[in-house]
Amino acid sequence: MVLTSNGNPQKEKLMNSDTLHLDNIIIDPEIEAENYIRTEAELQALQQQISKDGEIREPLTIWTSGKGLMLVDGFGRHKCGKALGFSNVPVVYKDFESIEQVKIWIRINQDSRRNLTDHQSGYYIGRLYNQLLSEPKLRKLYFVEKGITEEPADLAVYMGLVYRVNEKTVRRYSKIAKGIDRIGVVNLDLSKALLGGSSKIPAALLEFASEVDLDELEGVEGSVDLGHRLKEVLSRDKPVKKAKRSEIGIKKALQDFLSSPTKDSRQKLLDLVNNFNLQSELKKAG
Repeated sequence: MVLTSNGNPQKEKLMNSDTLHLDNIIIDPEIEAENYIRTEAELQALQQQISKDGEIREPLTIWTSGKGLMLVDGFGRHKCGKALGFSNVPVVYKDFESIEQVKIWIRINQDSRRNLTDHQSGYYIGRLYNQLLSEPKLRKLYFVEKGITEEPADLAVYMGLVYRVNEKTVRRYSKIAKGIDRIGVVNLDLSKALLGGSSKIPAALLEFASEVDLDELEGVEGSVDLGHRLKEVLSRDKPVKKAKRSEIGIKKALQDFLSSPTKDSRQKLLDLVNNFNLQSELKKAG
């Protein structure tokens, strides 16, 4: 492949090709974080399959951005190709106007993966809900991509219809996704294992993890340790701290509801006030 003096592949050469040299593909951490994170076991299985086939059969998706040729989809295949010493890989090019549009495309297409378990699908539904709820710009792009001109009044109800679950399930997925992501801040490998299914704790504890201070999880080593930590925090007699945390959360939720009185903000406020339901579930799980 011919390179220009600044090290970038010539666009006309690349755009007429269905293969690309691995060294010319840029990995953006922000985009990579949006994709499904494979466990080491899953990566090994994928690498073995590619090695057996002698090629990468499914093309990687590439965005020709202002920074260069960004990988959008196919991070597992990219890693396996590198490990196996491949030079060129099959690619398809897709146009995007911004990194926000890239994220939306990934999120919309994430749930269409055939190899996702119900647990993983629930996580991605919950994460998408959380992101759309907290980022108005992404929410607008999402509905534009979906061909919807007017945003639904209740995002949870809409997503429940899309994914064929009820709105309460969407909100439960939301908490589980927050919990797994929060665990990932202190132990990324553990969050991968929890998402991949090789490590497990009760769903109610994952929901509770979304509310726990990060310092309570610092240094957590595995699912058994995590379960003990979460149960300890739950049962610990810290009325002042719990009251403070609840007071801050309810106050913020109330402010959000008053500034934007939607069904979602109302439900979030009610969820915090009625948190005793979650506490009961956790006691049963323990």
